[in-house]
Amino acid sequence: MKPSTSGLKLSALGRLATAIMLCVSTGALAQDEEDADDVEGLLEEVVVTGTMIKNAAVTAASPVQVVGADMIEDLGTVNLQDTLERLPVYGIAGSSRTTSNTDITEVGSSTVNLRNLGADRTLVLVDGKRVVAGTPGSTQVDLAMIPPDFIERVDTLTGGASAIYGSDAVVGVVNMIYKRDFEGLVFNGQAGISAEGDDEQYKASVTGGVNFAENRGNFMFNIGWSDQGLVSSQDRTRTDDDYASLGHNTRDPSTVFEQTISRSGVIPAGIVQAGGINYTFDDASNAVVWGGSQDERFNRNEYRAIASPVDRLTFAIRAIYDLGDNANIFLDGTYGKVESRTYFEPSPFVGTDSVLGIGVPLNLENWLLNPATGEVQLVRNPFMPDVVYNSGVDSNGDGLRDAGFNSRLTQFGPGTRLAPVDRDTFRTVMGVEGLVGDSDWAYETFVSYGRSTLNGRMDGLFHGPNLRNALTVGQDVFDLDGDGDTTDAVCVDAAARSNGCVPANMFGDNNMTEAMLAYVNGSLIQNSEQEMKVIAGNLAGSVFDLPAGPVLIATGVEYREESSSHVFDPLSNSAQNGYTQQTNTEGELDVSEVFLEVNVPILDSLTMRAAGRYSDYSTVGGVTAFDAGIEWSPTDDLRFRAAYAQAVRAPNIGELFAAPNAGISSINDPCEGVNIADTGELATNCKNDPGVLANMNANGGVFTLNQSDIQGVGTLSANNPNIAEETGETMTFGAVWTPGFLNGLALTVDYWDIEIEDAISRVSTATVLNKCYEESLSEFCDFVTRRTVEATPYSAGSVEQVVRGLVNSGGSWAEGIDLTASYAHDLFGGFANYSLSYTHLLEKGIIPLTGDAENESVGEIGDPENRWFASIGWELDNFSASLMGEFIGESYLDDEYWMGRFGADAGKENFKVDSVLYIDMQLKYLFGEHYEVYVGANNLFDEDPAPLYGGVAGGSADYGTNPGVYDAIGQRFYAGVTARF
Repeated sequence: MKPSTSGLKLSALGRLATAIMLCVSTGALAQDEEDADDVEGLLEEVVVTGTMIKNAAVTAASPVQVVGADMIEDLGTVNLQDTLERLPVYGIAGSSRTTSNTDITEVGSSTVNLRNLGADRTLVLVDGKRVVAGTPGSTQVDLAMIPPDFIERVDTLTGGASAIYGSDAVVGVVNMIYKRDFEGLVFNGQAGISAEGDDEQYKASVTGGVNFAENRGNFMFNIGWSDQGLVSSQDRTRTDDDYASLGHNTRDPSTVFEQTISRSGVIPAGIVQAGGINYTFDDASNAVVWGGSQDERFNRNEYRAIASPVDRLTFAIRAIYDLGDNANIFLDGTYGKVESRTYFEPSPFVGTDSVLGIGVPLNLENWLLNPATGEVQLVRNPFMPDVVYNSGVDSNGDGLRDAGFNSRLTQFGPGTRLAPVDRDTFRTVMGVEGLVGDSDWAYETFVSYGRSTLNGRMDGLFHGPNLRNALTVGQDVFDLDGDGDTTDAVCVDAAARSNGCVPANMFGDNNMTEAMLAYVNGSLIQNSEQEMKVIAGNLAGSVFDLPAGPVLIATGVEYREESSSHVFDPLSNSAQNGYTQQTNTEGELDVSEVFLEVNVPILDSLTMRAAGRYSDYSTVGGVTAFDAGIEWSPTDDLRFRAAYAQAVRAPNIGELFAAPNAGISSINDPCEGVNIADTGELATNCKNDPGVLANMNANGGVFTLNQSDIQGVGTLSANNPNIAEETGETMTFGAVWTPGFLNGLALTVDYWDIEIEDAISRVSTATVLNKCYEESLSEFCDFVTRRTVEATPYSAGSVEQVVRGLVNSGGSWAEGIDLTASYAHDLFGGFANYSLSYTHLLEKGIIPLTGDAENESVGEIGDPENRWFASIGWELDNFSASLMGEFIGESYLDDEYWMGRFGADAGKENFKVDSVLYIDMQLKYLFGEHYEVYVGANNLFDEDPAPLYGGVAGGSADYGTNPGVYDAIGQRFYAGVTARF
């Protein structure tokens, strides 16, 4: 068993100097000189992430890493997510421009994932308050809606914090602290481009603030716009074709990082499989035998993207007013609009597939009824050449010749699949804060409302019922269409004819007329709305004094309502438009919470704290969370800290209320490569399937699959209304050292341990397949459907569908050591600063299902043992320069993948990816008092990403790498100007 998890907090906020030293970027908390002095009469706000006690002397015991406005500016990033993900405490993003650009729901959104343990386990706050989700059915906040220019700093608390902030803070909290009491006017404009001439990025913003009512109030606003351009797969040599891993295909570990072309067998001219012969059509629509070579196949990457375009507009306001009698009223408002789109290759139509086709073979002949006379005649499809018709056989026993048929729908819609998505997010918070009389008791009460919407569509699909009718045609021997021609085609179904059915000629590259397309074209339409309503109040102050100081408490209540609705069109609901089944999700929940936090000074140098929260959910009932911490400072220079937390995450709306839906996934089939002569458990289980056995007999005794077989596998994601909450235990032990003999130096080191029990997760396709074929668990074989015969482009025996259930799994864990360091001093007549944030991962893994063996992932891609971010800055008079580096240590492919694919004796070193160091730089110059010009570069030395192609674990034909870990775009340059008044 793994030790109980931990989550300590940074204690350094007790003294401002220490807090600054713990910033990831030295000076990250420094206030611009142009910022206004505190507004007269307004209460000083104390924001310490990890505690609700409003006292500057109180610190949090769990580590907090701080990113200030300076670091955000120095990296020149357009999206806040791109800045935060430089830190090693962040894992693969839940969604981003690159990781989700093929997701029609999450494209254009930006979420974060602490410790790489899941975005749903990271709670995102603004000034300690919740934000409405941007992803339907989840609690994940879209950082693209956060105005970066409004941010003073971002606190990242690594450790369970459910006792303080409630559900979802299982792994940690990302708390964005907005600026306060700002006075002045700041304009910023920036433009950038990649070394390849794409990824054009532009941003412009204006931020203003003014005091009013004789300095009793302050009003701030920000208007921001940014545009990030498309990066096409065609524009990088590693992705300009449909590449797969050569070693994966040949089972040669020495070439697993080499590429080989592996194009799709679904082509625009179409392929008809009749009597065991594959036919396609030439430019004159003559049938010719299709050989299946790579030159005859389709390159999907001509249409795909590495990074989606994102156009964003944000507007934010903040107002604070002194009511007198130690009370302020405050109002925050934010509106964000994001437009993005996904890019897919033209839709594949596979006739016999129930999702990508019409679910039945293509009839080469049909019975045609003359409704006027009752006469019935057997007629053939007049679009079909004689050689194809004559080769047809009756495969389903209905007495009619039929054939398999597939086609790439380049003639449909815009010639590809485009999926534009518009997102809108609105959030407002209004409340009152102040002191109770002349005491030190501080109160805050507020209400908040948040609403996010999504409207999207995808064109280039088909209308399933109409296309089935349009392909079920025959020669119009009775002239049913009344055009005087008895040799043309007519739809066989009389009801379809009365509803405007137009026979479709998809047999060739350019035979579809406008009338045909108008009848069979289809689209996907989606609309979603998420709402969050919160009313809360808290009170904090001292209850009595001890010799070492006052005992402080904070207590409060919160009531929250959440609702989510994600609705698709009827064709998508029933998987009849050639994409995947998209079912509706609608649900709501409410929760009432109460918390108490206590801070007790035991000695002048020793403080203990504890907090607890009880939450009553309308869905899972009552849950509790608890944490405790201790801090000891034996000297002024050294502080030790420890914390323990029991955190909780209640299932979200999507996990509770989502209907089952079908999708498409890529798999590694454990039966691939099995020989008919092999013995053993795996071989026996595979050969028990008649489709697998037929495949072996047709391929020299070896079970052989193609690209479509492994990248076009259907999945059915089942829901679970009985899913229970998950719990997490976190522990941290650490120290903070700020030696008095070396002013400007700060070091922190923290050991952390996180264990999640009953983790809510969806069973992976790999787990289902492995348990069926490698572990001989027959109940899992019930979740696997294989094809019994070949259905071009799919091979006999290939996996058609895998059912994936939602369960409370055996859990997951992570354990490591964090080190931060910062130092600042005078140098060469100027001022220099250095910072480092380093994480060493000791253990990490999952238990897929209760009772399963532990699956370690430490050292694998996405979970390297070593990762760090460092910065060096120097400024002299009006000039400043910064150099930053992000290091990702050497990593290995998933051991379950390479051992299963190549054998346990294949040699781990064959699957190693080298470490990489990305360097960013920026130069600034201040002209006079108001104007600053800067230039910079990201990935300065154009480091190539790890070569991870289709087939390998974590690989992709779209990106040629894992874009959540490595830079998939390459070297980029930017320049900008800032004017302050």
